[in-house]
Amino acid sequence: MKLKANQYYKLAMPSGWDFYSGRTINYRDSIGKTVKVSDGSGEPALCTATVLHASKNPNDCFIGAKIPCSAYIVEGKPVVHDKTKAGFKELRVVREIKDLGVLFKWRYSEAINPVHPFKIAPPKKITDEHVRLLREWASVRDSVEASVVASVWDSVEASVMASVGASVWA
Repeated sequence: MKLKANQYYKLAMPSGWDFYSGRTINYRDSIGKTVKVSDGSGEPALCTATVLHASKNPNDCFIGAKIPCSAYIVEGKPVVHDKTKAGFKELRVVREIKDLGVLFKWRYSEAINPVHPFKIAPPKKITDEHVRLLREWASVRDSVEASVVASVWDSVEASVMASVGASVWA
């Protein structure tokens, strides 16, 4: 999915309501409209209520969001950003993305409907197919873990560096 230069991904709860408060903005009801940060006072800063957050990479949206979720393409001009996310005073909600498995490039439908391994009857015999599925599961787990760790580390590193840099210069 190719975004335009001023477009970003935004995640919300399955109902369309924002993750921040659960009652501030309903992105699904705002398709085609512009939404604004509820408390625009103060210097815009990421990870605060002074901006609305969105990312160029949909998997970077999970800082502050979780599954299950709904996803949207939004447009806006960032007032602050780091390597993984941007902050906006307002966003125009373009459309909802329905196929989250395609968007995230991992099996979203399986992630929100996990199978309890102890509720599965053990097979009478382990086959090559069982081994293949186990290897696939391990590679997905490792990939998701690496992606999340890298994303969180980049965000923490940027926040700490900005804070320390401001303190040193002051």
